[in-house]
Amino acid sequence: MKIGKLGFIIIGLLIIQIGYMFMQVSSSGISMKEIFKGDFSKFDNQSTEEQDDGFFGKISKSLGFDKVGKQKPALFSGVFSNDARYFAYTYYITHVTNYSRRGGSTFSSGYSKYYLQIVDLKTGEKIIKHPKRHSGSLSVNHIENNNVWLKLFHSADNYSVPCMYSISNNSYTFDDDDLLNLNAGTFSDENNSNIHFFENKTGKPGAVIEGIDGRQYLVDPITGKATLINSNNSDNAFWNNVMWQKSTSVNDFEFRGNTRKIVLTKRRGKEPVQSERDFIEPEFLTLDATSPIADDKLTICDNGFFVYSQKTTNSKMSKLLSMLDYQTLKERWTIEIPIDENANAPFFDKELFAINGNILYVANKSNLIAIDASNGKIIINTKL
Repeated sequence: MKIGKLGFIIIGLLIIQIGYMFMQVSSSGISMKEIFKGDFSKFDNQSTEEQDDGFFGKISKSLGFDKVGKQKPALFSGVFSNDARYFAYTYYITHVTNYSRRGGSTFSSGYSKYYLQIVDLKTGEKIIKHPKRHSGSLSVNHIENNNVWLKLFHSADNYSVPCMYSISNNSYTFDDDDLLNLNAGTFSDENNSNIHFFENKTGKPGAVIEGIDGRQYLVDPITGKATLINSNNSDNAFWNNVMWQKSTSVNDFEFRGNTRKIVLTKRRGKEPVQSERDFIEPEFLTLDATSPIADDKLTICDNGFFVYSQKTTNSKMSKLLSMLDYQTLKERWTIEIPIDENANAPFFDKELFAINGNILYVANKSNLIAIDASNGKIIINTKL
């Protein structure tokens, strides 16, 4: 069989690419002997966030198939504790096993694993050293008394289960089907289960979950047993503290202008005051609001308030945070919020905020930061 000049060129390029890939693998500290023996233990011993694609992932990437193998972690859900001590979030890592292009379309298949992580807001450190892998989608609902309540959804079987992670013990108290088994027939039947959390207004510790009978039950965080409660004690407004954290309308102030807007006071009987600083797509921080019409919940800190805005007109991800004096509307400081605009987080598109004294916390799709409101200095910047 004759091989033309083009064939020799292609073979030569492949040899160069494979040789480069071998050098990359060798530089990772894994010997060629270990590779050909199939020993990838050094990859397996790495942490979840740092784990490499492995040998076959490197081959695929070196030959140009950069969509095959383990993808970057993507943020899925997150929530601050009410006391602003912790930020709990879930993320997933997708492993693409097949990838191809046909014309202008791409086709891929693979699987995703979900993980829980918790950040101590005092230090910015992640407290779960080896996050457990879950095959179903894992989302954080809320944190209550150092307990993280989650929902684990198994799409293949179309059912969901409640889980609880103890921050104090740094382990799952109830995982997978534990709570379903402890409360047989309450949250599931032979058909399926679809878990709904409600806000707990009982004054007792635990999570309020709706049963398949449409009634609400308080699940004890120690025993896992569910007790029927009066449904009037709770409602499904838990996510209000996330949904209404920013607003374009508050009681004493408004934005006015076209592309760039100033802040203007609207206090009755007083001359209006306007800010010298103007903003693109500005919003007030209203961390205590419970509905979109609760416009008197402007977040006040040290007789100042916060404005969240875009840096430019062509990017919704590059954000600025400003603090203005409540009386004079003079700008105290403005900072740019760190974010990796290339971070993959298709299901996490809203910033989350929390405040504890003079410290303001901001979580976006790539970073968790803490800001000293007295001077605008970033004192914690943790990659999620």
